[in-house]
Amino acid sequence: MKPSAFGDIVHSLPVLEALRRNYPEAHIAWVVARANADLLTGHPDLDEVILFERERWGGLTGFARKGREMRGFVRTLRRGRFDLVVDLQGLFRSGLLSYLTGAKRRVGFADARELGWLFYNVRVPRRKGEAPVHAVDRYLDAARTLGLVLSERPVFHVAVGDEAREFARKALAAEGLGGRPLVVVLPSSRWQTKRWPADCFAALGDRVAHELGAAVLFLGSGADGPLVERIRGMMTERSASLAGSTTVKQSAAILEKASAVVANDTGPMHLAVALGRAVVSLYGPTSPERTGPYGGGARVFSSKRECAPCFRELCEDAECMRDITVDDVYEAVRGFLEKRS
Repeated sequence: MKPSAFGDIVHSLPVLEALRRNYPEAHIAWVVARANADLLTGHPDLDEVILFERERWGGLTGFARKGREMRGFVRTLRRGRFDLVVDLQGLFRSGLLSYLTGAKRRVGFADARELGWLFYNVRVPRRKGEAPVHAVDRYLDAARTLGLVLSERPVFHVAVGDEAREFARKALAAEGLGGRPLVVVLPSSRWQTKRWPADCFAALGDRVAHELGAAVLFLGSGADGPLVERIRGMMTERSASLAGSTTVKQSAAILEKASAVVANDTGPMHLAVALGRAVVSLYGPTSPERTGPYGGGARVFSSKRECAPCFRELCEDAECMRDITVDDVYEAVRGFLEKRS
């Protein structure tokens, strides 16, 4: 049970791999929000994706409809006759749903928020010490508590699919991006405070295109379109954008073809890491120790200010991201491209 957020779902994939490897004959289902379902649909380690319609069930209207739908959702969970629930969300809502499945074993974190831990009968102990624990390792603690045999290294299996790869091939050809190294830029993030300034992305894009001869492609959701176009409007070199034009799987297929990826702390950045891409990630108000690229293959730049990381979505003086220089990010991209040549 891990409905959201996108990056957290990517971080949870090694737990899915561990469950499938230890229980090869089991029926495994994943409860996920509709917005994130495309990442899991068709995954070879999953038998079922159960949609959690949180957006439909929120708000202050339509109580009768919402009540019927939520009761139907609980009936779906109970019909599964699940023996085991692993709640990686760790909130009251997910804990309650874990209990409502009727599963005999309900695994969750002993320090789950909002009293979510009340619903578990197998509790994952909190690690001792004050050192930050990466989200991947925290989720894998649930697998360890179950006594599962883990891979030597966590396995991030992303089900991209041939159809998405064919889309990527045609889309890149249509944009004239073949024959050169491809640098994919992910300039957005859910928090405004986590975004590297637009003028920095523009300056980087110009240098990458002019000095390195690379193709620059922007990716993002439809909501990211205005930001992407603002950045492109600041650039003097040619760039391309598929922001708002791709599904999750199609974005993954495009990321597979990237020679380097530049991104803020955002879900698609973690997807690029899971796909084994060369990633340059940018951190200000959040902690790379907790939610940074996992595995050590990426270049991470973060603010050195005393207030960072503050974990604030809003800030009156949100200048920590500007501490990361265009020169540093450019040199990291150049280093990745030279290794591939």
